[in-house]
Amino acid sequence: MWFKYPLIVLILFFATIFQFSLLPYFSIAGYTPNLLFIIFFLVIFFENKGKYETIIFMAFVCSIFLDMTTTSYFGISFIILLLIFGLEKAFSYLSKSGQEKISIYYFIAIFSLFFILYHLIGYFVSLFFKFDTGFSFSYIILIGLFFNMIFVGIGFYLYKLVIYKKDTNQLKLL
Repeated sequence: MWFKYPLIVLILFFATIFQFSLLPYFSIAGYTPNLLFIIFFLVIFFENKGKYETIIFMAFVCSIFLDMTTTSYFGISFIILLLIFGLEKAFSYLSKSGQEKISIYYFIAIFSLFFILYHLIGYFVSLFFKFDTGFSFSYIILIGLFFNMIFVGIGFYLYKLVIYKKDTNQLKLL
C-alpha cells in the first residue's frame, strides 16, 4: 500500500485548503470547523491496533498544516495530536470494546470529550509559552463543538461506509 501515505497528504492538504479558504464564509460566532482534527480523530478512532505508524505519520502531516496556519511554535500541534492519540487509545483500552464502539452516540461522546481536551491542552500550552494560538476556553468552544459535530457525523458515516470493514465471523442465514 505505497499509495496510502501520499493519499493521506493529499486529503489533508485539500482539507486544509477547504478549511481556510471556503469555511470562513460559513463561520458561526467566528468559529470554523477544524477539518484536520476531525479527519485525524476519525482515523485514530477506527484504526486497528498495531497500525500506529500511519497515525504518527498523519499526526505529523496534520501538525505541519495546523502549525502553518497558526501563530504557535512549530511542533506544538504534533505534541498535542500525539497526546490526544495516546489518551484516546488508553481510553478505548479501558472502556468496553465491541459493538458500542461503532455506535454514533459513543463516537460523538468520545469526540466531544477529546475536542474539548484538545482545546484545553492548546489553551494551556499557549499560556505556558506566552503566544496567541486562537485557543480560548469560553462559550465559543461549545459553539465550535456543535459546529464540528455536523462534519464529524458526516465523516463518521462516510468512513464507516467507504473505509471501515468490520470483521464478522457470523453465519449469514438470509
